[in-house]
Amino acid sequence: MKKKRVWILTSIFLLVVASFIFGEDDSATKEVATKSSETKEVEATEPKEKEEKEVEEEPETVVAEEEDKDKEKVSDTSTVLGQIQTRPLMNGAGTERIGDYAFIASDKGFVTEENLIKFFKDDISKVEDANFLVVDLNDGSSLHITGGMPLVTYGQFDKEDQSVSQQWETIIVDVENGTVTGTLHEGVAAEKALFAQ
Repeated sequence: MKKKRVWILTSIFLLVVASFIFGEDDSATKEVATKSSETKEVEATEPKEKEEKEVEEEPETVVAEEEDKDKEKVSDTSTVLGQIQTRPLMNGAGTERIGDYAFIASDKGFVTEENLIKFFKDDISKVEDANFLVVDLNDGSSLHITGGMPLVTYGQFDKEDQSVSQQWETIIVDVENGTVTGTLHEGVAAEKALFAQ
């Protein structure tokens, strides 16, 4: 009986505290309502011709600004491997954004020693805020780069998880010496290699 009374009193106390924290101030609500009705009256008295001119001019300006921003995004995200897209990285349940990852739709023909060196020299900074980078090679395989390190994992691409589901080769890009070396993982057929000899 005593425990039940404590629980009831605690519940009442929490309700009172919650109402103080989340309750609205009536005077503030009335002020907002009065100001919004005054604003509507002022807007109604303005000449309609002026409004029509503003409406006609605004869309052109907005479209031009959006086109400029899109051009900047395209130039900033262009790499030797393709265009970078930043995508949300979700938690395991898919309910909460926990970061971003970068994605490039590319082709195996772009993955050359020269292009990887150029990518790590000039373009890797464009994805430095991403948790990782996925380069989809459009043939069921992909490259996976974590943390901007010149270490690349190559293998079978899992589109659902945006990851390498089967690792075939680890590729090290040495920008300073201008070399790219690959090491096949154990049990992987030699024809799957990009750079391993």
